[in-house]
Amino acid sequence: MIHEDTVNSTTRLPSVPCTLPPDFGRYSKLEIFHVGDNDFIGKLPENLCYYGVLQNLTVYENNLNGELPQSLGNCRALQDLKIQKNGFSGVIPSGLWTSFNLSNFILASNKFSGELPERLSANISRFDISDNQFSRRIPAGVSSWTNVEYFDASKNNLTGSIPPGITALPKLLYLNLHQNQLNGPFPSDIFSWKSLEIIVLSRNKLSGQIPVMIGRLPALNVLDLSENQFSGQIPSLPSTLSNFNLSSNHLTGRIPSDFENPAYATCFLVNPGLCAATRVLNLALCNASSQRPTKGSSWSLGLIIGLVVIAFLLASLAAFLIIRFYSKRNRGLDNSWKLISFQRLSFRESSIVSSLTENNIIGSGGYGTVYRVPVDGLGYVAVKKILNNRKLNHRLESSFHAEVKILSNIRHGNIVKLLCCIFNEDSMLLVYE
Repeated sequence: MIHEDTVNSTTRLPSVPCTLPPDFGRYSKLEIFHVGDNDFIGKLPENLCYYGVLQNLTVYENNLNGELPQSLGNCRALQDLKIQKNGFSGVIPSGLWTSFNLSNFILASNKFSGELPERLSANISRFDISDNQFSRRIPAGVSSWTNVEYFDASKNNLTGSIPPGITALPKLLYLNLHQNQLNGPFPSDIFSWKSLEIIVLSRNKLSGQIPVMIGRLPALNVLDLSENQFSGQIPSLPSTLSNFNLSSNHLTGRIPSDFENPAYATCFLVNPGLCAATRVLNLALCNASSQRPTKGSSWSLGLIIGLVVIAFLLASLAAFLIIRFYSKRNRGLDNSWKLISFQRLSFRESSIVSSLTENNIIGSGGYGTVYRVPVDGLGYVAVKKILNNRKLNHRLESSFHAEVKILSNIRHGNIVKLLCCIFNEDSMLLVYE
């Protein structure tokens, strides 16, 4: 016998498929109904919310089918609806979309059909209707779904363009519209997506240029725009992306230098108009017609290499002088480590100093020892340790003090970025990306 006050799926109930009693909920005030991850078949009982106090309806991963009871549309106490991975079909009872207390609306992997509503309960934060048969457009009223954090409508039959109102969801963390029939441009006014971490729009018919603003989203971590019809050049994208895919589009121009790396070999495939400076991405070489370098191009290459070497030496020497300058100012105080930052950092001097062990040494020479140090957010940094035992011309300090600020801000693919200096009276550490 199944008790009506709660049915929990901690222990798997039936080993042989069976149906749920049709009068379940009729004779007691049912608040929680949880039969997830079992082998139930048939329809949901009509009277689960007979007394209007049902708060949690969890029946995921069964073999239930048919339409949802119409009475659920009047179940105002309902907070959690988790009915994914069944065989439910038909349309959603109209009142269920806007049930006032509903916060989790999860009905993925069923056979529901119909259109998405203009209005949605103001309290819904997780909205997952993926792998169903919903059709027509995403409504313009999506702009009113302001508390939605997780929006997954992938694997449906949605058509039309992505409405501009979807960019007005300030709490959105996850957006997945994969494998629909959406067309038109990607919305360009996306300033409100300050928290958005994941965008998946693959396998649609979206076109136009990828908006420049997408590279300025501060929290973006995953971007998948593959198998669409995007054109134009690739905008500047953050190198902090852990996963992205722009393959199978109509993009043109040169790959951003930050992504000319074998790790991104599958990210740009099937874009005939794209090219790269090297063959590591298996793309056409940019300016491939100039196979044989001319005298002028050889001279230009030599000049660039020379400038890179000089800039590196100047940055190192300037950093040394700045540290010497700050050492003098702090002389007589203590011998603790000090840090001068040239970029926004995700680590402290203590995490660098504590990692200067023999196991982390990757090189050494007359100028100092180089360590490979793991740090959060960057993977690894290179740390050059230099003993403060050299006598340098005091008149050079002021000029190099100004130079290091310029060099620490240089953005060039061939110049290693100087992140910070860490020093005390005995030695100094130069931390490079």
